Amino acid sequence: QAAAVGSAAVTGALALSVGEAIKFETPLADVKKVVPGLDSAEGLAEMKSEIIGLSKELPVSAQGLSAIVAAAGQAGIAKDELIGFAESAAKMGVAFDISADEAGNAMAKMRTSMGLSQVEVEGLADAMNYLSNNMASSAPEITDFMLRVGAYGQQDAMYEEHTAALGSAMVA
Repeated sequence: QAAAVGSAAVTGALALSVGEAIKFETPLADVKKVVPGLDSAEGLAEMKSEIIGLSKELPVSAQGLSAIVAAAGQAGIAKDELIGFAESAAKMGVAFDISADEAGNAMAKMRTSMGLSQVEVEGLADAMNYLSNNMASSAPEITDFMLRVGAYGQQDAMYEEHTAALGSAMVA
């Protein structure tokens, strides 16, 4: 009877591990599909290792980070910027009190629509976080504003941070 209980516990743990591995492999397959240069087994293994390593440093699962990397790859972000992008998205998610996936999608859309580099979008996220901490507007509200209006601000020769400040003032 004790052996049966022990066997059931091992089987349950194994099933849980296999289930988690499958959950991770699905978004990883998306990464392989949308990121150029991951055709080789070595390239994919390196990306997988980097994602797992990042998941040990940040409060986001490897599955969540893989989804962020896939979305970034689909948005055309270069392969060598993907891990940094995922790290920034995870940090932005924590600071903005949104999911890392939502933060990653917002960052990718802002980069694409406003033609920003990773450094520029991180600076914009810092400015949006500052505004949300010092005005009567939340970071998700400012993010929503920037996703809808940010590119228009550039057409009027406004810096991204100024457009965010205008949006924050309008929300407040």
